[in-house]
Amino acid sequence: MFKIDQITFTPVGTQVVIKTDHSGGLYYFLEDDLETRLPGAGGGMGGGGEERSNFAPLSEVNPKPPYVTLLVGEVASQQTNTLVQQREEYADYTGPGSLPVTLKGNKGGTVTITDVQFLKDSTVVYYEASDAVNQRPFLILEDSSGERFTSKKSAVRLSRDSFAYKLQYPKLPSDRFTFQLIVNEYSPEPKEPVKIKIPIDWE
Repeated sequence: MFKIDQITFTPVGTQVVIKTDHSGGLYYFLEDDLETRLPGAGGGMGGGGEERSNFAPLSEVNPKPPYVTLLVGEVASQQTNTLVQQREEYADYTGPGSLPVTLKGNKGGTVTITDVQFLKDSTVVYYEASDAVNQRPFLILEDSSGERFTSKKSAVRLSRDSFAYKLQYPKLPSDRFTFQLIVNEYSPEPKEPVKIKIPIDWE
């Protein structure tokens, strides 16, 4: 038995309540109609045939999608997949003239870094993915001393028409650094999750 009992949208998060007799054996992802993957927000609860999964709020560029899609997969099938290799792609940033730069992503896709902004207290990287698979890359910034910086915040989608995002990093000690894209490649490929389309009535 599997039933989506309730979905709640708030400015700070999204919660999906699911009735199921497979409690603990399933994993969930949530996407809007533009294939924007909403990051998991933790704090999910289960028990008594009910699971509550928490996700980030809907994106500012698409606050009222006509539907969202819940992706449901089996935890066991995900765990049995073998990681073949962890591939690393690199590109040096030496100033605005070194952009755009395109890195090879997952499943034949790409991640193109289009701009970098150095703000008073942070560094913002703008990029565009070729497809939904690569929309949330594991992108690290490494300075000349070897110190590595990761984003502590979720990527923010900037366009309805493309997978254009921005990522915020800590303030870097230098304006010269290296982009490092880490791509996990599996064999066999994980079993595709089941997709359940949930129409939304905003009236």
